[in-house]
Amino acid sequence: TRFVVTGAPRLDSVEPTEEKRSAAREKLLRLRLIALQRLNVLFLSQGHSAVFSGEEHRRIFALVASLAGQEGIRLLVRQHPQESEAVSRERLMDAIVLPREISLADAVLACDVVVSVNSTAMLEASLLKVPVLQIALPGFEDRLGWLRFPRQISGGASACEALQALRDAAQRDQCVREQHVLVQACVHAPGRGTEN
Repeated sequence: TRFVVTGAPRLDSVEPTEEKRSAAREKLLRLRLIALQRLNVLFLSQGHSAVFSGEEHRRIFALVASLAGQEGIRLLVRQHPQESEAVSRERLMDAIVLPREISLADAVLACDVVVSVNSTAMLEASLLKVPVLQIALPGFEDRLGWLRFPRQISGGASACEALQALRDAAQRDQCVREQHVLVQACVHAPGRGTEN
């Protein structure tokens, strides 16, 4: 048997530059989706996933909804393509559900922090050098998948504490450095994985 390491073309295009970050922020500011002087938090929703029961999805959405109520937080939601917009709007009434035409890269680059459970889009956020908080509620340990992010939140108190820390730019940079080990373990030659 012969194994050949290949890359994912989708990930090769994920290269963070200050120009791309500024353009994404300007675009979402112009559309009034993100806010200055607030911590813009992007939730990568996966309410369609069969990995979690209906009750577990309710717990995930309840935790995320509580973030929208925190002072100084602007919560945005990027739905999975298989999700219904009505479901997210119903469960996250105080959040901004992003229009589907906003790309994942633009949504991530425009935000300060990304939150999700076990989405591969979390890896893309790491490649874009945006801090990721992984929702790891009690009882989820065996279903988080192979992506185990260094910063995890297990409930409302840990989420508040983690977001409070990430209001500081130096803490966001530290979080990105911590994630780099995971990125290196998961992605071969980031930005060049499909080259020979």
